Amino acid sequence: MYDLIIVGGGPAAYSAGIYAARYNLNILILSKQRGGLVTSTHLLENWPGEKSITGFDLAMKFENHVTALNVPIKDEPVVEIKKENDVFLVKTESNNVFESKAVIFATGSSHRVHPAKGVVEFHGKGVSYCATCDGMFFKDKVIAMIGGGDSAIKEAVMLSEICKKVYVVVRKDQVKAEPINLTRLENKVKEGKAEILYNTSLVEVVGDKNVEKIVFEKEINGSKELEVSGVFIAIGQIPQSSLAEELGVEVTSRKEVKINKLCETNVPGFYAAGDVTDFGFKQVITAAAQGATAVFNAFEFLQK
Repeated sequence: MYDLIIVGGGPAAYSAGIYAARYNLNILILSKQRGGLVTSTHLLENWPGEKSITGFDLAMKFENHVTALNVPIKDEPVVEIKKENDVFLVKTESNNVFESKAVIFATGSSHRVHPAKGVVEFHGKGVSYCATCDGMFFKDKVIAMIGGGDSAIKEAVMLSEICKKVYVVVRKDQVKAEPINLTRLENKVKEGKAEILYNTSLVEVVGDKNVEKIVFEKEINGSKELEVSGVFIAIGQIPQSSLAEELGVEVTSRKEVKINKLCETNVPGFYAAGDVTDFGFKQVITAAAQGATAVFNAFEFLQK
């Protein structure tokens, strides 16, 4: 019987693990993906104390901190969470069932899949959701970045250092990025390394064995087609909340777990933190803060 089980392996989960260890709780972290989605981020420049660091390196620092406190981490994806007689039963893919008095749910989010024809078929054959992972495969080639948010813009800038040219395909008439990242992209446009295509929607990815071109909804510069060797997609994330919802935890219409300022859900003893929650500002720093907040209030709950 654990005092607390933390489900997840990203910043929120690791922060919770650090604080739970400091409260001397008997805890277990069950992780599906160590480091979480942040490991696919090229550079973070807004984590206090680190002027610039890769997402992978920051995640490894988190993990090293957790393991230095002798917090056990099991690489066992959770497939079911039940509650019986005030005890949570957490079942993993390996058919192990762990018991705990409280749970912190920090499963994060996954990349949203683009609905255009051919995207699924060419995944791994030119279509990618991770510029950090796959960028070097497209050295000196022409590629497209689909998305107009901050993540898409940051990755487009990074890819422009590797690729011959990056076309940024934006569905609306403007991008939603931090000013510093937008300025960097605009500089790449001036250098001829990037081009932004506004009011443009991707409808199909075409190729033989690998991606050869993309097709737009309407003509851009006289054609609906654009020859590219790769397509990178950054159109948002989907919260991984299904296990919580099955337990009876309330979620929003966007499937984000509803929490209050204490990171409590409607299920007593069940807390949530990080990108899986309905907290609007999805950042590593807010996920880590929520992990700490959840532990503080879980500790209070356990004392009662």
